[in-house]
Amino acid sequence: MQLSLEKIKKLCTEKGCTVQQLLHDSAVSKNALYSLARKNTILPRSVHAIAKTLNVPASALLTVDSLADNINDIIRRAAAITGKHKKADPDTIRHTLILLQEEPLDRLRRSLLRGGKFIFTDSEISFLRDLVRQNVDFMIVGLSAAALQGAPVVTKNIELCFKYLASAGIKKALKKVSGAYVPPSAINTPMFAGEAVKLFDIVVHMPGLNDFEQEKNNALTVRLADFDIAVLSLERIIQSKKVTGRAKDKLVLPVLKDALTAIKESNKK
Repeated sequence: MQLSLEKIKKLCTEKGCTVQQLLHDSAVSKNALYSLARKNTILPRSVHAIAKTLNVPASALLTVDSLADNINDIIRRAAAITGKHKKADPDTIRHTLILLQEEPLDRLRRSLLRGGKFIFTDSEISFLRDLVRQNVDFMIVGLSAAALQGAPVVTKNIELCFKYLASAGIKKALKKVSGAYVPPSAINTPMFAGEAVKLFDIVVHMPGLNDFEQEKNNALTVRLADFDIAVLSLERIIQSKKVTGRAKDKLVLPVLKDALTAIKESNKK
């Protein structure tokens, strides 16, 4: 089920108001509205999965008011959070609450959207799955890890941090997708080469954090497709970006902090 901007505009015309006035009176931002409208469906993926199993359309599982109730619930919860956390950005809070309704895989795909197309495909998923099956000790870090947890961020790559880059399991996983490992040199850091692994960056150091073993022990476990994967927690991502202090890190920090606020408040339910 998709939100129709045309229907909203038509209803506004019938009610004698503009979309801008509607958003103002509803305490909904333009970004939040268009974020919902861009989604193929604003229902959680789990609802579609149940409908598919029952061989019925998702609409068959809903009451007439359920869609509006869901939107109103997000608005209400976002207002409660921003009322409690005065400095939090309402758009970020609402966007995070929307993303929390999606599966982690869909969140990650959305963060890697390019020109309207999803670039995180079955090939990349297969590589990660094989790393797990080969018992490679690694975790997803950086903004891709933040996206998996529900932060409304975009990123160019999926950052992976390994305990041992010399692991035989990495070579086996790369071989399955026709990829290769390029060792560090005077002109480049270690990297992967190949079409199926071009989205992945190798992280060898995380500023401001403990060694790999300690961080991995406190990492989150996230279900990605049909396997579990270790993900650096949003708290630790924020800590690392504070220490790094690059301009791009400073720009994204407020979003990460507000997303963490929304996630923590949601977990209190």
